[in-house]
Amino acid sequence: MKMKESEASAEARILIVDDRPENVELLEAFLEPEGYHLLRAKDHEGALAIAQGEQPDLILLDVAMPGVDGYQVCLELKRLPATAHIPVVLISAYYREVADITRGLEAGADEYVTTPVDKRELLARVRATLRTKFMRDELEEKRQALEHANGQLRRQASEIRRLNEELRFQNAQLQVKNMLMELELDMAREVQKGLLPREIPRLPGVALAACYLPTGRVGGDLYDFAALDGEALGLFIADVAGHGLPAAFIAAMTKIIFDSYAPTTRSSAELLARINRQLAGNLAMGLYVTIFYGVYRLKDRLLTFTRAGHPKPILLRGGSDVAESLDTEGHVVGAFEEGEFGEAQVVLEPGDTLVLFTDGINECVSATGERYSSDHLLAVLRQHRGLGPEELVAAIRQDLTAWTGGEPFRDDVTLVVMTVEDH
Repeated sequence: MKMKESEASAEARILIVDDRPENVELLEAFLEPEGYHLLRAKDHEGALAIAQGEQPDLILLDVAMPGVDGYQVCLELKRLPATAHIPVVLISAYYREVADITRGLEAGADEYVTTPVDKRELLARVRATLRTKFMRDELEEKRQALEHANGQLRRQASEIRRLNEELRFQNAQLQVKNMLMELELDMAREVQKGLLPREIPRLPGVALAACYLPTGRVGGDLYDFAALDGEALGLFIADVAGHGLPAAFIAAMTKIIFDSYAPTTRSSAELLARINRQLAGNLAMGLYVTIFYGVYRLKDRLLTFTRAGHPKPILLRGGSDVAESLDTEGHVVGAFEEGEFGEAQVVLEPGDTLVLFTDGINECVSATGERYSSDHLLAVLRQHRGLGPEELVAAIRQDLTAWTGGEPFRDDVTLVVMTVEDH
């Protein structure tokens, strides 16, 4: 840390550069009683080495040294970045001719003292030079502090811009909310249907089908697809906790966020983290969204996925009864400010069938009060192994209707089915 001006007399470190011991002893006799810490060098190389290593506050430099004279030493000190800031006082036996003073100033010297050295003059010039040096140090500290403060201001300005963007997004959310609040329940149902894809993507190597089976109430089920530059396919299914207008509003918010980030986000965990950051803090206590999102890479059939509290999708391997439940660790979305979302991968093969569904399917109850379980769904999938996605969705719908005896579902049911084909 640089010394303050008030500490100069007691703390300053002075390097004496002179090849004659008697001159050094004289200067020490003048300076040591004043409390200065003295360093010594007798030639050009020693002066440069000590000045760079010890960083003295002042250098007293004899001009008439053998070999490299004081003018050249001063010039080199001022050219080196590590020592350019150190003030130099030249000590010369020459009279103060204009040419000598000019040469010293051109070499970068700050002061000039002639021999024989007068003690009072030397001490006065040393104190004055040190005061100037410490004042420059303090100004440099203040300049650096100001630069740091300016950097903080720039960062704060960037944060303000980010907050303004967030505010604009929140205003968009509020506009959606106000719009939905003005609608009747039947209009809200139409709005919710409008959130669903108008058509199923057609991509090489996959066949897709989906259905949304409403209960007649405004709910919060949502599914979507993201065609990612023709190289990958995003599979998205979500379910908002609760029913009615609040659930529909949150579904609309989730859809807006998904549409904003999905095209530029290849990590399933990162996408859910971004959705969580937007929703967290804006949802009432007890409201949240369960989501499953997978990114299926077409060229090598690699599925990278994240499950955030959603029912585990079923992967039925082609040509066998082998089935897998796709799972990762992770919170539900929107319930925690700092949600954590895991990510896993699985390679699919031709003939494999992936089934995504919302928990409305498990809310279907038979006449005897038995719930439609994921195990029962797996049995239906095995029974209809080999069907294409559309036929398989139709078979599941027929089985659900038979299970409930034609009674209305207790919750919305959403299904997304993907079958892997040869390229």
